[in-house]
Amino acid sequence: MTPGRFAAIVDAYGANSLRWPDAERAAAQAYERAHPDHVNHILQQAGSLDAVLESWEVGGPGSVLSARVLDGTRHANRSFHALRLWLSGAAAAVSLAGGVATGIGMVTQHSAPTASSLYATSIFGTFAELSDAPERDEDPR
Repeated sequence: MTPGRFAAIVDAYGANSLRWPDAERAAAQAYERAHPDHVNHILQQAGSLDAVLESWEVGGPGSVLSARVLDGTRHANRSFHALRLWLSGAAAAVSLAGGVATGIGMVTQHSAPTASSLYATSIFGTFAELSDAPERDEDPR
């Protein structure tokens, strides 16, 4: 352990050796025991800073900050509801468009009757038999 490395460890982690990195703690403690005159000054300065930092208390948020945070959540909530409404409308439009496309596809697949389908058999006979029947001139009334 060098004097510079010991000073860097104390500057970074403080005077309490329990906060020092595990990998370097034993070497730093051995250096501390071997060079007490050099180490005491460094540890006293770090100990003073540690005491100031440990006494520091962070207060709660002020009323202005609390109001701004709450107002921001209300705005975000409104935006979320608007987005959710828009997405549900878009989903309905997509499903409606799919239904229209399916309907158009069904209609275009069924073309007009062909000549062969006109000769199909029915319960009244074939189309050819029905067309050979004499026409009535009488008025059915």
